[in-house]
Amino acid sequence: MTLGLYGSITVWFFLSERLSANLLSFSKIWAVAGALLVWEAIARLRRTGTLAPMNDNPSGRIIFAHVVLTIPALGILNHLLMSLNFPLADDLLSGWDERLGFNWLGYVNTIGDSYFLIHFTHYTYSLLIIVLLIIALERMLAKDHVRCQEFFTLYLYSALTAIVLACFFPSRGTMDRYADAATRLKFDAGSGTAFIKQLLELRSSDPLVVDPLHLLGLAEFPSFHTAAAILIVYCCRGDLIRMAFASTFAVGMIAGTPIYGGHYFVDLIAGAGIAFVAMMISQ
Repeated sequence: MTLGLYGSITVWFFLSERLSANLLSFSKIWAVAGALLVWEAIARLRRTGTLAPMNDNPSGRIIFAHVVLTIPALGILNHLLMSLNFPLADDLLSGWDERLGFNWLGYVNTIGDSYFLIHFTHYTYSLLIIVLLIIALERMLAKDHVRCQEFFTLYLYSALTAIVLACFFPSRGTMDRYADAATRLKFDAGSGTAFIKQLLELRSSDPLVVDPLHLLGLAEFPSFHTAAAILIVYCCRGDLIRMAFASTFAVGMIAGTPIYGGHYFVDLIAGAGIAFVAMMISQ
């Protein structure tokens, strides 16, 4: 699947007259994954004297190499799909929120009035990729290859689903739509709006170099942060300490998505739906 992602991305760049890739950043990503695969090869030679796998289950190092490669590939695919330039969906998403009765401005100002909640939601929201890597690495070192593989598979298919659906619902987000000057001052500059510059660049007709190491998430509906938060808790099941940390992190991240991701409430509902469907299919 990972190689298929890169194959599709390569073909897209080759056919595009406007978009090109930063090859130096690509080489750095592949160098890290390559180092993991070399480590795995050396470990096999020492253990068995051959490069052939001992069973059908991939080792933690191989799975982690796929995670390292897949995270930036999904980010690139997200940006390429957003260049398809579907109409902005803010009016539609805002209308759905109104029907649900969600008061975005009231919610965000409640968070913004608490020093603790501002920082708790900000850090948990911002650390998603790092936490994903930590979980994969921790399961790799614990030699829990089954759980590591499960986590990677759920992450991959949930992210792909969110990214593909999101290209039909591009939006500038809630912070841009609703927040007044007083509300914006409660949070860091760029909170919930930093991604807009990259979105507009993709929607323009100007030449653009896509750098996989400096991409912001553009998927608004559904919210992948919400899906990922639920999957993180699910993949930590069976261990009370890990579940406690994962649940605390997930609550903070989901609470921060309407602010730092500029998400509508329906984005969170859709993201949760993706996670629960993925978990049911994996059973």
